[in-house]
Amino acid sequence: MNKEAAERYTEEYKHWDLLELGWKYNMSDIQAALLMPQLAKVEQYWKRREYVYRRYLKALSSVKDVDSPKLYANAKSGYHLFTIWVDPKRRDDILKRLQQKGVGVAVNYRSINLLTKFRKMFGKGEGSFPVAERIGNSTISLPLYPRLTEDEIDYVIRTVEEVATRTV
Repeated sequence: MNKEAAERYTEEYKHWDLLELGWKYNMSDIQAALLMPQLAKVEQYWKRREYVYRRYLKALSSVKDVDSPKLYANAKSGYHLFTIWVDPKRRDDILKRLQQKGVGVAVNYRSINLLTKFRKMFGKGEGSFPVAERIGNSTISLPLYPRLTEDEIDYVIRTVEEVATRTV
């Protein structure tokens, strides 16, 4: 990838691209060993992420011009992301405005046929997978982690409502 995760979250958001295939290493063995005590909190953290997810889902489901993926009733999720879908023509402006208001946002998944490496490998460019492209071009990931406070969750919701709702 041409952008490190830290760059995608600490600077003004710029889209990333996949230039070469490779490995994804998030941490060393030593870092993993230091995190071993966190395993005792996995269930607690998962429940808190589920709570944040459901708060977002309930609050944002009635916001005009905002949609989000829905889970199947019997699905089990890690609740590691909460994504919203907005008008693709407005997505980058909405991203920028959310970021300017202090909301940490990202685009975690893009349509892979638009990434440089896969475009070169398979020759499937823009227009080849219109549904995947529409979703990838509409998606914004909102903050979702166990230590989000109630005030922070409320702020994210209010800010998305303010920024994403189209005014005519």
